[in-house]
Amino acid sequence: MSALAAVALSALVAPTAASAGPARTTSTPTTVAPAPKTYSYSFAGTAQGWQADFADYSPEQGEESMELKSGIAPLPAGTEHGNGFFIQGHNRSDDLFMFFKKRLGPADGILPGQRYSVQSSVSFWSKEPTGCLGSGGSAGGSVHVKAGASTAEPRVYLDAANHYRVTLGKGQQKNGGPESAYLGNIENGQECGQAKKWTKVTRTSPSHTALTVQADAQGYLWLNAGTDSGYEGLTQLYYSNITTTLTPRSG
Repeated sequence: MSALAAVALSALVAPTAASAGPARTTSTPTTVAPAPKTYSYSFAGTAQGWQADFADYSPEQGEESMELKSGIAPLPAGTEHGNGFFIQGHNRSDDLFMFFKKRLGPADGILPGQRYSVQSSVSFWSKEPTGCLGSGGSAGGSVHVKAGASTAEPRVYLDAANHYRVTLGKGQQKNGGPESAYLGNIENGQECGQAKKWTKVTRTSPSHTALTVQADAQGYLWLNAGTDSGYEGLTQLYYSNITTTLTPRSG
């Protein structure tokens, strides 16, 4: 075979870029983070699984003296039709914590061991005007609204000093804690000195104070909302809604 023929044959059988087919590409799987979940509860009909409880007082003061009451009840006249979750207490201990709690679990979309950022919003009816001061403090400004979430159930227990306390990192008075953030107070915006009027108030946790909660190994956690009082008098509230948004966090 001549050299010229060999070159021609080589050209016929040698693969070209076109005949080799398109280059293969590889792709990295994309991980989609779980979407935030919002849990909103209205008390116009029932308690929706929420439970009320009280802490930061002594047995000697007693439930009767403290005037502790709670339950689903008709809203006050002149407000709205339907019910609210009523709660009241006379803060003779100067530190009464009146709160609600509710468990979420796998049936609610909670993932075992998952960490969540917590944002809360609470709506309630208050008759306490803005800027009023009394001998026992401010009936509106000294009653501090808190809400959040915890891994374990908030339980009331009797401590060594013979006071009922709660197993919840709620902080003290207007300072929030790692499991319950400070949202504001119960002042309703009405002018001080006028006849008291039941007014709907909404308090929402600021975005920069988002708490973090981790579900337990079975996929359960607890929501909470309530008031931490520094007012030495009777507080009455009708809760209409509690809303919590849980945003899954990585790491």
